[in-house]
Amino acid sequence: MITECVTSIINLNFDPGRSIIVSFPTKMDTLFDPDLMENILRNINSRTQWSLIVGDFIKESPDVILGKNYDYLIMLSVDEMNDMLESLETQLENLESSSSWNPRNKFVIVVTGNFTGQTEIPLTLLDFLWKSTNLVNVIILIQKVEFMDVYTWFPYGSTQCANVEEIIILDKCIDGQFIMKNELFPPKIPSNLNGCPLIVSVSDFRPYLILTDNSTDDEHKYRGYEMEYIILICKKMNMTLVYSEISNENVINMFTDKLAEVMIEKVSDIAIGAFPLHPFFNSYGDPSIPYLFSAAKWCVPCPKLLPRMQRITSILSPFMLLMMLMVFLLATFVIYHISDVSDSDKFLKPVSSLYVAWAVLLGISVLDMPKSLKLRLFFTLLLWYCFIMNVMFQAVIVSLLIEPGFENELKTFDELVSSNIRYAYYSMIETLFTLTSYNEHRRFPDPPIIYHNYSQCLEDIITGKMIATICTDFYAEYLNAITPQKGQICFVDESIASGGVVMYMSRGNPLLPKINELIQRCFESGLVDVYWSIYTWKLKTEKINE
Repeated sequence: MITECVTSIINLNFDPGRSIIVSFPTKMDTLFDPDLMENILRNINSRTQWSLIVGDFIKESPDVILGKNYDYLIMLSVDEMNDMLESLETQLENLESSSSWNPRNKFVIVVTGNFTGQTEIPLTLLDFLWKSTNLVNVIILIQKVEFMDVYTWFPYGSTQCANVEEIIILDKCIDGQFIMKNELFPPKIPSNLNGCPLIVSVSDFRPYLILTDNSTDDEHKYRGYEMEYIILICKKMNMTLVYSEISNENVINMFTDKLAEVMIEKVSDIAIGAFPLHPFFNSYGDPSIPYLFSAAKWCVPCPKLLPRMQRITSILSPFMLLMMLMVFLLATFVIYHISDVSDSDKFLKPVSSLYVAWAVLLGISVLDMPKSLKLRLFFTLLLWYCFIMNVMFQAVIVSLLIEPGFENELKTFDELVSSNIRYAYYSMIETLFTLTSYNEHRRFPDPPIIYHNYSQCLEDIITGKMIATICTDFYAEYLNAITPQKGQICFVDESIASGGVVMYMSRGNPLLPKINELIQRCFESGLVDVYWSIYTWKLKTEKINE
């Protein structure tokens, strides 16, 4: 009967072509019937629709099995409840050691043996599976005299919120036939969660999370770019938003405390607050899809407006003035030597020739017109030369007086290192270096300036202090919005790291697929971007009006 029921469940519910990982108790368990396991494996393998992987192989080679497209069959035998839970825990640890572990796939747990307390066993097993591995997509087969009961539970039913308080009998199996013909792996997360709490680990980490009410009660209200996604998700799924606040002033400890609440202590559902999509975090929890893409770059003081006289003197260099003087003296010499008796006496004297050249240079009238052909030709050439020089001089001087221009912008990291700008260090930056294996900051010749307040460091850069540090372009956009009267932050063109910002949940949390779906909708529709645009615009107007 057990063999037929298990085979029927796999045949009706497991997709052909997928692999099935089979786990069973250790050989020391005398209550386990190895012949039963052999019959089940032979029956499944004879259909040649699924490949079978035995749990012992995973234990011996946990990294050989790749991918996550595996369903699970777990065998248990019952004598004492504690022994059964210990056996289940051992098997789960073995399965979790593989990179192929996927708690959202289908699980079939078969319980054999002589036992009493038919309802207590599946309730205890489901509660243990939920608290230890977040398993929801699971059914438990309990053997009776003439049939097998199929148990499961719904984490967000009408009377419970993610607590195993009530289990149901999905169906009864007799010799591989199901009496009630129910779906054995129905969707477990409804669209309406009836006000069940969604616990979010938060902290005042602007602009991702912004504390808008500094009261001391438990109803702190948070907004911010990331928080808007959570607010929209809770409204759509009809969940009650509950804050688990982290007040650690050290940013690194704040990050680790949030992750510990979600992944280890499991007192919170989601950790948010500028978490990057990174393999290190992915090995401990499940990330959402990215909803914000940003890059970390070296931020530097923006080029300053050049002094007008400095800009003018850079155009009218001493060499240029010397050349103009030489042209002026040469013109005087030529006028004096090519003039003849037919010309006025104003051209026959050196002082008079000097006056004529000066008058033409300034664009004013001369005392008399030249008469000889040679002097007329040279006078015309000199006149056009001085006219062009005057027009260019006036255009350049006027434009420089109105807009003198800016200093040279730092565009590459090599230019930054060779400048006299010092590196400003903050403890959070060390984490970035660790996650990205970045070590170019060691090229700075001077020792770093230590900052304990990151916002103060960036404000110093905005106000023009000659320091450089690392910042994301999204955070810089926020600072530029709240400090429009002080200045802006500029970046070098090279990125240190880029990627997506995500939320983290504990491994296997059944809410994640639904949350990902809603994040995708909000991202594609631009709802959060509209909020953020309005918010930053209000910040700018408020700061300007102050």
